[in-house]
Amino acid sequence: MKNLIGEVNLERIPLKYILFFLLAFVILLSAITIRIVPFGKPMPLFYKQAQEFIATGSIQSDEMPVGYPVFLAWCIKIGGLKGIFFGQGLLYLSTVILGFIFLYILNSSKVAALLGSSILAMHPYLLINIKRIVENSLAVPLFLAFCVVGLYLNKKQVSAGGIALWGLVLGLLAVIRPNALSLLALPIIFLYKERQAKFFSKALKIAVFLVSVYLTIFLTTFMFKGRALYLPTHGAANFFGGANENTLESLIKYYNTETGYGRYLAEKNISLPADTRERQAKYFQLGLKYIAEHPLHYIWFSVFKFINLFRPDYREVMSNSTISSPLLKISVQTLLAVPFFLWLFLLILTRRLKAKDWLVLPAVILYALPFVIATSDPRYRLPVDTLMILDSIYRLRLYIRPALGGAQYQP
Repeated sequence: MKNLIGEVNLERIPLKYILFFLLAFVILLSAITIRIVPFGKPMPLFYKQAQEFIATGSIQSDEMPVGYPVFLAWCIKIGGLKGIFFGQGLLYLSTVILGFIFLYILNSSKVAALLGSSILAMHPYLLINIKRIVENSLAVPLFLAFCVVGLYLNKKQVSAGGIALWGLVLGLLAVIRPNALSLLALPIIFLYKERQAKFFSKALKIAVFLVSVYLTIFLTTFMFKGRALYLPTHGAANFFGGANENTLESLIKYYNTETGYGRYLAEKNISLPADTRERQAKYFQLGLKYIAEHPLHYIWFSVFKFINLFRPDYREVMSNSTISSPLLKISVQTLLAVPFFLWLFLLILTRRLKAKDWLVLPAVILYALPFVIATSDPRYRLPVDTLMILDSIYRLRLYIRPALGGAQYQP
């Protein structure tokens, strides 16, 4: 294959050497990060629940998802803080490898997959999160794994084992972030639209998927709590946070709604029940009441919540200690918001192509949906940022004739 880099066909390089280079690159970046990036201030509740699990073997509070605190507890048991860094370093490695697999399934090009996953490996938050206690460390690789399994099933023959694995991955993601259950619609639609399959076969496959998701959530939470937990109570507070008269101000000033609803309760002198479930019901009642009384306000809030999810997070300019220059911090945060807009541009630019990534657009929409309905925060977008970066690389390769080869798109 003749190309811009000469006569050498890089695609002839054995896959094991490609993966060895990627592994070495990722280990080098991880080592540099662990060496120079300061340990981020732990999110108190996650760290507290991890300590509780270490001491008692279970987590009693229903406020937050239990998946990430249990992962932290295991890491701390193995090696304290160094155990956390090592564990999250492995999650970072798995994220990059999954990015490689994602692009390789789409492109069937080892070199394009190597370049794309190497670009992903240099994402600042993926690196910094190795030294931070934040659930994105676990949510990102699980989200990419969900997408990779879906792409693989679309390319190969759909099997019961593959469907069960798809459900297992989504169930594990839901134990980290319950709002990921909005992604349920994607596999159901995919399996229902499967060609050359009779209705009974489709229904059976959908049932296998749903049972796999349910059993994963049930067994995992039962093992960690001694009882099943499907939806943590914090979700009700998030819903109310996205539906009160302080919502918009809180989103604009604080990039989330957590400050606004607390102030609203204080201003209105509203007391909350002591019982957790009653308090959850009260949050839902207050939120639904506001929506019923101010539907147009809520629609506008929802639009801004979507904007907020993908806008630059300039809070980091004040709080991030890794970078000292304010101008550099602003530049970095602006750059980190680019993937969404670049992806949209390439999505429009390649609209006439028969792109194989049927999964990406609905995955982005379904992932964003709970944040539009309830609360919103730019930090929650990292999983879809990684997906949009990978898809942008795929679409860019479709449109131009790169050094790696491939036909140029003719509009």
